[in-house]
Amino acid sequence: MSWKFEEVNALKSLVGVYRLPEGCWAVFKVKERDVSGEERQALPEGIEYSWAILMPGESPMLRGDRMAGVDNADDATVRRKNQKDPTGPQHRAHKHKPDWKKTKVIGGQEWPLSGRGERLDFPPLSPGHLWLECMQCLEQLFEDLGIDIPTSEKLLGAKMTEESFRYLQKNTKVSI
Repeated sequence: MSWKFEEVNALKSLVGVYRLPEGCWAVFKVKERDVSGEERQALPEGIEYSWAILMPGESPMLRGDRMAGVDNADDATVRRKNQKDPTGPQHRAHKHKPDWKKTKVIGGQEWPLSGRGERLDFPPLSPGHLWLECMQCLEQLFEDLGIDIPTSEKLLGAKMTEESFRYLQKNTKVSI
């Protein structure tokens, strides 16, 4: 069942780029889709969403190395799991946890790369549940890294539009 129009509009107010501690970034995207037929099982929310936590780089990158995230894009691992049990749930909602076997060193610090998608047991029941999944993903990663978790106020206060981020990206010459 698709989320209500009002719920999706409220969720869209959270869309943007978030400056995180230690030069990390998070990007939250929401895209409405005309979901019909078989896709209703894959995308029961009626939208596509993506929360990606990015490691720091020489300049802020919107598509930099991802450490973790939550999304419902088509994911090979999730697709294989769905194909193994066609009678089970077929939704795409999944989480990428950090993979400490695959890391990247930036500024002398080791950062994990995002692991394979792990399908969530249930797709988020509402935008509030999705945002909670996103925040839990951030908290788990930052706990693993030993970084203080930003409060909701700090996180929302560090949000910018994609356009503002691109301006920052274009005009940043030093490491953030």
